[in-house]
Amino acid sequence: QLCLSGYLLVDSPPIRFAFFDSFMLVAAAVWGMMLMSHPQCYSFRGKSQWQVLKATISASIKASAILVALVFYFDLPNLNRANVAAFLISGSLLLILGRMVLHVLLEFYRKRGYNRQNLIIVGSGKQAFVYAEAVLSNPQWGIKPIGFIELKENQDNPFKTRMWRYNDIPCIGRLDDLPGIIKSRQVDWVVYTLDKGELGLIEDSFMVCQQMGAKTAILADLFPHVKASRHIYEFMDHLMLVYDSAPQPTMSLLFKSLLDRAAALAGLIILAPFMLAISLAIRLGPRGPILFKQERIGLNG
Repeated sequence: QLCLSGYLLVDSPPIRFAFFDSFMLVAAAVWGMMLMSHPQCYSFRGKSQWQVLKATISASIKASAILVALVFYFDLPNLNRANVAAFLISGSLLLILGRMVLHVLLEFYRKRGYNRQNLIIVGSGKQAFVYAEAVLSNPQWGIKPIGFIELKENQDNPFKTRMWRYNDIPCIGRLDDLPGIIKSRQVDWVVYTLDKGELGLIEDSFMVCQQMGAKTAILADLFPHVKASRHIYEFMDHLMLVYDSAPQPTMSLLFKSLLDRAAALAGLIILAPFMLAISLAIRLGPRGPILFKQERIGLNG
């Protein structure tokens, strides 16, 4: 609707009445598909404003590029290029503004205790407490931890399993008690915080949560000492946890990359005549080829 309102504002009446229906449907379909392909455009819980803004800008750029390509490919004679450009720009700005306003309103609404989702944290290690702190310190996420679940019973003192709490979040049972807790209380999320060797302990419990309709997630710190970025990558319907030690793209690296390319392009343009003259001199002379090549030993042979 925001995109269509932008189109109605910038277009002239003859073009509007002649091509409004077709252009409206195509623009709405393309923009809708691009927004749906970016989950951050619709799911705001736990997302920062920057994540929502970045996803909306990316979707808008892709949708605009597709619409521009369609306009030029079909060479629509009655569509003014300036009006199309104005529509794309205004539609993108309205979409971004709408998403930002919606994100702020939802955060304001959730901070006051509305639209909250209940969370159970399975585990009692450092990672579980760090995650609980993150949830408690971000009330705008709208997530309420209702308790911890012990993965293992304390063999020395079994009664101690139920007699502790962390930041007013109580321990409400062991892993065997989880199905009964989900039946008796509204549970939206179950997050498993695991250490090495604990993955096999949760298989049955994980399947039960799936059958009972609770959203489940695994927060596994498999290699805590590895300093690398982690992200999920899907390859041929197989999900992989990827550890990447390469520097991640930031604004400073992007600026440096653009500056390097601009300087290289300027240097090539300035030195092109000299390089051409030197190449001709080498080619016409008795020496070897213009480009020197040689096999050398590199990393890992």
